[in-house]
Amino acid sequence: MSIRATSTQTMFQARRDLVVVRRIIIIIMILLTLGFPYVIFILISFITKPPKYHLRAAIFLVDFSQILIMIAVFKFCQPVMDVILKYKRLVSSRVQPTMT
Repeated sequence: MSIRATSTQTMFQARRDLVVVRRIIIIIMILLTLGFPYVIFILISFITKPPKYHLRAAIFLVDFSQILIMIAVFKFCQPVMDVILKYKRLVSSRVQPTMT
């Protein structure tokens, strides 16, 4: 066997590690992008008088980023996705009785 040959196990593990790193980077980018206005409002409040209702806008963006993070985690985590899809199929297959 050649010295430069890599095993299939090593390649599989490296590919899996790259997928994990990509998912972590996506989650961090969502947090940074939607958390940036919050930081701007904090910096503005140190220099000048902040605009009216600045905290409401900032908290809305933080809450929105948390929702996106939860969706990303559900999408990236296969066991959680399987449970959600299983529950969805269970709910949609129920027969609803009607009274006439």
